[in-house]
Amino acid sequence: MNDHTKNLEALPEAYRLILLQAEDISEMTIVPYQELPELELVSRIHGWKPLPVARIVSAAQKRRSKDCPLCQADERSHSLTWHAYGVKKNVEAAVKAAHDAGLAGVSAKLVKNHLRNHNYNQPAPLKRISREAMLSITAGLSPRAQKILVSVYRQRALSTKQIISLFFEADTSSDESARKSAYRLLHELRFKHLLYPFRVEDKKSPEVYYSLGKYAVPFLEEHEGALSGEACVTRREQVKEYQLEHDLKAADVFVQLRRQVYTNRSKQNLVMVEGREMSFNLPAESWWGSRSLTIGYQTSQGEKVMVPDGFGTLQFNDGRKRQFQLPFFLEWDSGYKTIEDSAEQLFNYCLLGRSGAAGKRFPQLNYEKYMVPVLFVTSTPVRAQRLAGMVRDKAQQRGIPEDQAPLMLITDAETMQHSGWASGAWREVFADQPSGRSLAEQLLQGNQALTEGAPIHWRLPINIDLDGGMPASAKMPAFLR
Repeated sequence: MNDHTKNLEALPEAYRLILLQAEDISEMTIVPYQELPELELVSRIHGWKPLPVARIVSAAQKRRSKDCPLCQADERSHSLTWHAYGVKKNVEAAVKAAHDAGLAGVSAKLVKNHLRNHNYNQPAPLKRISREAMLSITAGLSPRAQKILVSVYRQRALSTKQIISLFFEADTSSDESARKSAYRLLHELRFKHLLYPFRVEDKKSPEVYYSLGKYAVPFLEEHEGALSGEACVTRREQVKEYQLEHDLKAADVFVQLRRQVYTNRSKQNLVMVEGREMSFNLPAESWWGSRSLTIGYQTSQGEKVMVPDGFGTLQFNDGRKRQFQLPFFLEWDSGYKTIEDSAEQLFNYCLLGRSGAAGKRFPQLNYEKYMVPVLFVTSTPVRAQRLAGMVRDKAQQRGIPEDQAPLMLITDAETMQHSGWASGAWREVFADQPSGRSLAEQLLQGNQALTEGAPIHWRLPINIDLDGGMPASAKMPAFLR
């Protein structure tokens, strides 16, 4: 027995359905809780492993300290204390506000401990303010803070670690200084109601995640145009558990690839490509999540809809002639779908590429015969290999040759996380054997039609047209859909 089986009896009642995962996780088995002294749960490579499932801590379930008067306080008293503490971390004002609200036992130490460690709902603003007042708040922010708001909106949610990696690590001298700078700025954004913080797992020090706050909505409307879905979060119940886990994993593909680019904490990180030094950059400004990527495209069977998990670009600059933007789609495959469904999803990128619909969403990519490459990350090497073979078979059965399909690259999560830019890390779906080339070399090849026909200079931003390529059903009035 190992640590997994020893801890089975310690699971609370709510966790007594254990999700077990096989090496080929296209087949999942749910089993009831029982003592399994003879079953050894080992690593994913060799057999079975419990699959952790994130759980949103709802308002009714949130962890509170029984001895903390602020945790037990009514909503108004807690809100007054929270706002008095504010951006400036005014502990004395918070203590006074708590006492004025009738919470006589509140001390400075208790206020600090509550706001740093206890899991509470962020209170609503004390009063309504105008749209112009909200815009004035965001107008005074640093460019970095504004970029954080944009990325959090586009991805629906980002973790503290992801925000640190994206916006602080390349500009600071150490991990510690990156964390301190990030905590200061995130504190400001949350107390200005520009970000909404929440925790996922009910444990002592769960990581904090952020969605867009109420006061940031006017800024995003000015920056992005019409916003899709629920743009902001004002209460924890709005966070959808099934969607959050997938969104965070999909965002982490981009975050991990970007982190590896800045291994030496330099924005001009130089990498050898085809025997020459190249400068790489993965700009967050040209990174979109699934909420902006619902694209309709036509096939022989009628209209289909594709919702990629992400879109990004590699800024590629050799200081000479090759100074390009190299776009790509991102897909994260958690393994919850059957392998047949995942293969069909990946194959549909062939149909999307042939339709030219991606060029309607991104006008700069609307070039004849150009198809955006696809990076597909799945859970295990075995699944990646099987998916590549199944997609090749589907393309052959439907008469789509390799030169009429986009470049599709596939790898497993562990390889991507540790060596995403290394030679041979990504398998080309239409190749029988690994090519041995790096991701940068593969993206350069996959974007050849664009770089030779209508290159986008590496300094130019990628533009998005949120109405371009919109599915016909989304344009109909709601009562006709």
